[in-house]
Amino acid sequence: MQALCPIIIFLTILGQTRMSSMRNDILRIPIPTEPDDPKLDPNVVCRTYPDLTPEQFEMCLQYPDVAASAIQGIQIAMHECQHQFMDHRWNCSSLETKNKNPHSSPFLSRAGFRETAFAYAISAAGVTAQVAKACAMGKLVSCGCDSRIQGKINPTTKKWDWGGCSHNVNFGESFTEKFLDFKDIVHSDIRAQINLHNNRAGRLVSNFV
Repeated sequence: MQALCPIIIFLTILGQTRMSSMRNDILRIPIPTEPDDPKLDPNVVCRTYPDLTPEQFEMCLQYPDVAASAIQGIQIAMHECQHQFMDHRWNCSSLETKNKNPHSSPFLSRAGFRETAFAYAISAAGVTAQVAKACAMGKLVSCGCDSRIQGKINPTTKKWDWGGCSHNVNFGESFTEKFLDFKDIVHSDIRAQINLHNNRAGRLVSNFV
């Protein structure tokens, strides 16, 4: 559980960050921040981001807006990893090479290392959180906000306070599982199982923020 604390901190920071101030450094294109922004061109998103598996590429073509938010979530996760480990010899910087997909890094092919586990988990957490937030902001065609939690009881007035549109964590988890697990779910070796476990750990943390 201690290993996941930085991920929880990261998700808290992410929840407080304005999407309008972000830009995807990997794609080099602005991510739409308003519902009426121009729709993303699937060819721009899917053919620009490198090293997608065939399954990921098909998902990207079908849901380019969701995939763009997912890719941005990976980017933000890599930035936060570098911040969390700024005083360590390894700090995720090797995973954020220009025009490279962090998940295609040879470093992540090494199973059994805590750094690898953290990188997988924080990536999954970042994608889940970013997609869930994009849903709530009305950016994505495929989802909306989570209508189950839209406010809370004010302890002073004892009345219900409108809390806006809640992040759609369920959709975020579902898309993240399909988008990130593809390359490992077809294998039964121990490395694939470890990667799937770490992805799942990252997704689950999103429920506690």
